[in-house]
Amino acid sequence: MLALPSATERTLLAAPSGEDERRYRELLLAPQVNRWLRPPPLVPLMDPDPGLWLARDISHWRQHDFGPWMLTGRSSQRFLGRVGLSHVTFDGEAVVELSWAIMPEYWGQGLATEVARAALAAAEALGFEKVLAYTVASNRASRRVVEKLGLRPLGEVKRAGLAHLLFEL
Repeated sequence: MLALPSATERTLLAAPSGEDERRYRELLLAPQVNRWLRPPPLVPLMDPDPGLWLARDISHWRQHDFGPWMLTGRSSQRFLGRVGLSHVTFDGEAVVELSWAIMPEYWGQGLATEVARAALAAAEALGFEKVLAYTVASNRASRRVVEKLGLRPLGEVKRAGLAHLLFEL
């Protein structure tokens, strides 16, 4: 098994466990996060969605030895969010997706970019040549993250019936 990053300058990275459901709920049900994960007209995330996301992430780690990390502040020990890589299907092709969600009180501090860089380093270590990232077209903050990461824009796609921008490493 490869040694994946376990920290960045400001964060500790750990695979999720069954003990993290409260944190998933806190993150995914936060109205500010939910509006970007499930913008109208989609139905907002609600119970039991966070538990299902957690179960999926734990399963991904068990199957592949990588997946989305739980983020904790190095100095504060506070929960910061979720970021990482996962296998998905896009246009019938198996690909690796980079995704992130940061607790709203930490937005605008460069954390998404910092931890996404660690995820891209993990993708390189794992030998993934192609990594995709999506963002709702109107989400300027997420667009800035992918631009800072140097991901190449591929254009607009429909995902869950909504306009998303697609980027590729």
